Amino acid sequence: PAVINTKNGAPPPYLNGLFGTRPALNLINTLYNRVYMRFQQRFPYHPPHELDSYTLTIYDTVQVFGERLLLYFAKNDYMDVRSMFCQYTNNQIFRNGTTYFTALRSVQVYGLTGFNGFEESGWPSKVEYDILNLQHGVFIEVGKWRKARNDLRMFGKPIFFEHTVQIPKAIPESLLGTHFICGILESEPFVMETKGPCSHHGCYRGYMIDLIQTLSEDLNFTYDFIQPLDGKWGSFNRSTGSWNGIVSDLI
Repeated sequence: PAVINTKNGAPPPYLNGLFGTRPALNLINTLYNRVYMRFQQRFPYHPPHELDSYTLTIYDTVQVFGERLLLYFAKNDYMDVRSMFCQYTNNQIFRNGTTYFTALRSVQVYGLTGFNGFEESGWPSKVEYDILNLQHGVFIEVGKWRKARNDLRMFGKPIFFEHTVQIPKAIPESLLGTHFICGILESEPFVMETKGPCSHHGCYRGYMIDLIQTLSEDLNFTYDFIQPLDGKWGSFNRSTGSWNGIVSDLI
């Protein structure tokens, strides 16, 4: 939502009916209230309607690092910290770095975005996204996706463009007989490849996979996934006049 805000903090009226996502927020807790009050004191002339979700994510990230540092030094572990520069080529800049970042996986902190913990692979163990709908200049939560359950739930009453609660007539209520080819690349938590034996759609999971599966059931279309052989999203080469990656596969 913050991406499309104008200077006065309000999205343009013509965007009412827009759908979007953001990291799930936990606004009803004392920690959020303390951070919000501190922000108002620091910036009294620019009080926000609510703190940006990505700002809160950064806050929780610092909390995770801080918690790990406390545990690290509580064990009397020594940390070799040196000055860091982009041009520095010595591989021993942070001698304890590997040990420290491996230990981060054991951190469990409940912060502004909910529970923060990690899987053995290092990816967050609990990821949640709010699904938002712009109504009369304000983003309203109308759904939620949870990684832990691979669960996509829609609730509330979303509106569409032209301020209608009915599906616009220009949008078909069924795509029966339509088949889509979807370019795909792994990008947690949106798209993740299934470990072990799998086939067809079962080889992928994640937020976008749940979303397209729900859409296909509601609109009666079929689909297949393709992965680019070069592992790229796609860019245009002016010298050859051609595209690579997913774009090349789809065109």
